[in-house]
Amino acid sequence: MTRVIWSRKGSCRSTPYEGNYEEKKNVWGFVKYDGTVEIYRFHGTMKQGRYINMLEDHLDYALIPARRHDPKLIFMQDNASYHRAGDVIRWLRENRKDFITWPPQSPDLSPMENIWASLKNELWNQRERIRNADDVWALSREIVRNFTLVYIRNLYNSMPERIEKVINSNGNRILDR
Repeated sequence: MTRVIWSRKGSCRSTPYEGNYEEKKNVWGFVKYDGTVEIYRFHGTMKQGRYINMLEDHLDYALIPARRHDPKLIFMQDNASYHRAGDVIRWLRENRKDFITWPPQSPDLSPMENIWASLKNELWNQRERIRNADDVWALSREIVRNFTLVYIRNLYNSMPERIEKVINSNGNRILDR
């Protein structure tokens, strides 16, 4: 079982895992403009094969209903190593013509990175409810269900301004949000 260590307010990290990595629990997720935030728990590490399976299982759910409202909708992912792996790029080119990539783990640009940060902060605020990894998972699901449409839309609607700030800062992190 992975232990969670709270190192400072708003931040958590797992201890180095000394067991079988296929037993390690991780989370993958997405956020949509309509207010939907979905997270999925999986065991092991995210690699290109697992990521393609996640996309095959969940990407249409993430995109198709929203496409009715906005035909210009695109799929955005950051440059995590499994996002830019050859098989993943080939799969996206064959199955999705509507994808772009962002810098890795870019909280200034990616709404999902903001979701992860908010989730971690809220887990910190409710840490007394956490006794084990299953508690973290249950509480995480509860927290993401309670993100408001206003919060999520603000993340998306602020993107042009945030992109402009990143450009003006020559790609450096922007601090005044």
